[in-house]
Amino acid sequence: MPNTNGAILTVVKATSSGGPVEEETLPFNAPFDVVVEAEAGANVFNTAGAYKVQMVLTDRTTSTTVVVQNIPGNFQDGNWPTQARQLRFPVPAPGPGAEDHVFQAFAVLQVGKADPIVDFEEGQIFVITHA
Repeated sequence: MPNTNGAILTVVKATSSGGPVEEETLPFNAPFDVVVEAEAGANVFNTAGAYKVQMVLTDRTTSTTVVVQNIPGNFQDGNWPTQARQLRFPVPAPGPGAEDHVFQAFAVLQVGKADPIVDFEEGQIFVITHA
């Protein structure tokens, strides 16, 4: 847990759709999730202040951005109801053109509007494989 006035990202991982376990390979014909785990200190959380979590998924083989998704809100809302939170970003099946490509996700957390707390975390590299 971060200090009482902080907020951090702790994990970024790719899982099968709805799955709990980080995957090193995912099939090209199935959707999957990028899971981001984050924690807010007590003072930050109790203010019900604004946050935004951004997930960027990159195809490292082609140096292209596959998807960018944002989850904005305020602490204590439906997306972040407790100090420690796991956020899921659903990703559509990448398709056969992505077979054998190397992917990597990273996330950015921004808390507050003026002089925001900012943290980022990179996920492990994973490979898109044949179904």
